[in-house]
Amino acid sequence: MIRNTVYLWLGIFVIASVSFVCAVIMSLVSGTMLELILYWGCVMSTPTILCYSTNLLMEKLYWGNAWGAVTYSGNDQVRESLLETFSFLNPILFFKYSIEIHARFMRPLSTDTPEEVSWYLLIAWVGATVLLTMAAWLLLKYWKAENAGITGKNKILPQIVISLTGFLAFSIVFTYLSEFEEIMAAAFGIAAFLAVHLFWRKARVAGQLKIREQLVLLAGQGCVVLFICILFSTGFFHSAERFLENKTVKEARVTYVGNPSFLYEEASGSSTGRGYYVVSQLTLTETESLEKVKKLQMLFEESEKKKLEPSEEISQTVIPYDVSFSYTEEDGTSHLWYYDRITYGQLEEMLELEELSEVHKEQCSLFENETESEKIVWSKRAYTSGSVYVTDRYLSNTFELTLTEEQRAEMLYSIQKDMEKLTLQEKYYPDDEVEAVLMFSQNGEMDYEYFSYHLDNAFLYLTQDYENTLGWLEENEILEYIGQKPAIESIVLQRMDPYIGINDLKYPMGMYFMSYCADSADEFLIQKDFGDKYIITDQEDIEEISAVLQNGYFMSGGGYLAAVKLEGEDRYRYMFLPQDCIPSFIRR
Repeated sequence: MIRNTVYLWLGIFVIASVSFVCAVIMSLVSGTMLELILYWGCVMSTPTILCYSTNLLMEKLYWGNAWGAVTYSGNDQVRESLLETFSFLNPILFFKYSIEIHARFMRPLSTDTPEEVSWYLLIAWVGATVLLTMAAWLLLKYWKAENAGITGKNKILPQIVISLTGFLAFSIVFTYLSEFEEIMAAAFGIAAFLAVHLFWRKARVAGQLKIREQLVLLAGQGCVVLFICILFSTGFFHSAERFLENKTVKEARVTYVGNPSFLYEEASGSSTGRGYYVVSQLTLTETESLEKVKKLQMLFEESEKKKLEPSEEISQTVIPYDVSFSYTEEDGTSHLWYYDRITYGQLEEMLELEELSEVHKEQCSLFENETESEKIVWSKRAYTSGSVYVTDRYLSNTFELTLTEEQRAEMLYSIQKDMEKLTLQEKYYPDDEVEAVLMFSQNGEMDYEYFSYHLDNAFLYLTQDYENTLGWLEENEILEYIGQKPAIESIVLQRMDPYIGINDLKYPMGMYFMSYCADSADEFLIQKDFGDKYIITDQEDIEEISAVLQNGYFMSGGGYLAAVKLEGEDRYRYMFLPQDCIPSFIRR
């Protein structure tokens, strides 16, 4: 406690000392009180303005920027912002994060004690304070008293004030208007930049310079801002592409976009039952995997940043998504890129990660007996310790399986044998009907009634490709209980279009569809704001559609969401109708 108290007291004292000494220096190079305040504020905030403004432009112009990026959930920061990264150089913020950590622990606590304090940064700023004090003493020695009361004597600081405030104005205006139109944003940004220069000139802060000199300085500052914009908009002159083509790495981490029931790494996310969004990364080290990750990132670099909007070609539809690629070189150097949107076509390409041997091996290991691990893997816990329910494809005949440890091990082994041979097509784009649905739930009765997907559940949709698992269910006389085919009263269809409503899509969603139940026909994955529902009641049409409905399907190829109502029941079963399977009578 005494150590932390001394540390915090000394840190705050150093901040105050730096501010005081800077004020003394500015008083010696200023002619008036206004100049003193202006120059002091400029010098103290220069690192903040530079880092903040630069980060704003990077977020908008640099395709792949991770600095200051936060995932759509707002819970995970991809990488520290420039302001945080270079806070150690900032006279205002260098001690901010130490205060945030240690100010809460002024007395010993039994848990969550802070890390040991680091004196290095504080000692460095003590040294900087000493140097600034010496500089103030030298300035005082040569200070000319006759400059007091005369404005415009300093030639350098006014230009720093003007350039910094102009850059800040341009960055803010361009950043917030670029959400609507980049050309308009650039025009208003330039106007704001010029307005700031005109303001300071009219306020006579520009110093005793001729108009020609001021115009030359204005042009020079404008060229610097233009160069910064070109630098970011070209991705530091295509540095990512050069890295991917030339660098050798020992490890890569890449975002996972597939079925969360096959996710073997820790993850964060949210779910509503009918929809979900999960953020997680796979760590890869094999040569084949590293090359595949580089190839996938090259797709993003070559496509460049696109607007969040639909496309006539389904594969080019762009949706919000958190996608990051990080690499570690042999010498420990790390590199990180983040992309905040993705096309359907790129989503399909990223599914190919599951064909990599190390990814495939880890997914199969989900069905092995649970081992001690610090990682919290939702799906593995569901498989190894969750309640097990089995039902038919329409989620109508549902039974809870009471399994011994041996029986569970046998079932999981059967699933593992099927997983070892399943292809990407069979997992995400099955052609056959689902014979049975297995639900592994850690919430038990809270979820099985509606077969909702929540983060601690896992689902398997068993087609004929799961021959070992179906064989085990048949051997244990389980399939006979769910073999009855229910009669369908009606099917309500809605096109799977993320931009179907009057508002643009602002938040991401998981693209792997998992069937669920609901009490109304208005619980589609994507809500339609208006328009009549496409209701099918003709039994021949129902038979044709129901034959191709899917429980689990990756929706990147487009299609329809289907709400199926069984005879004699009030609830709806939500399934997916793939684009390639849509009957001809619907295409109109």
